[in-house]
This record gives sequence, C-alpha cells and structure tokens, in this order.
Amino acid sequence: MGSHLILAVAALGLGLTGEPASKDLIAVRGDCSAAAREALSENGGTLLSVEPVGNECVITILVQNNGERPKKKVVHKPM
Repeated sequence: MGSHLILAVAALGLGLTGEPASKDLIAVRGDCSAAAREALSENGGTLLSVEPVGNECVITILVQNNGERPKKKVVHKPM
C-alpha cells in the first residue's frame, strides 16, 4: 500500500437506514505497517499499538528486559 493511500470504509448497515452514506464513512490516511515492522525489528518485543499522527507513526512496543518486568517503549517513525 502507498504511504498516502486513502480508504473509505462503510458501516455494515449502509443503505438500510436511508441516511446519506457520508455519515457512515471513515477516512484513513497513510499506512504504518512498514514503520511498525521496522520498529519491531530494531527493538524486538511485542507490538501494543500503532497510531498515525500527522506525517508520522507512533508505535508502542512492550520490550522484555533481562528477566525484569517488560518496559513500554514508544517509537516515532516517519510514515
């Protein structure tokens, strides 16, 4: 997928309510999957969340720490 791909996702009941479809659409810009894969390969651990914010991806990873409690790490990567 391209980094500036715009997807429109419609709700399942679209067309059954008689309301305009634009109320049921959500626009999604960008794709953080490559940034998340890169962050995981650099840091290891378990992916907790990925969120596009502006032109970057905010990736939260749970990283194991030598037998201690895992630590939450937040990584910012360009989209």
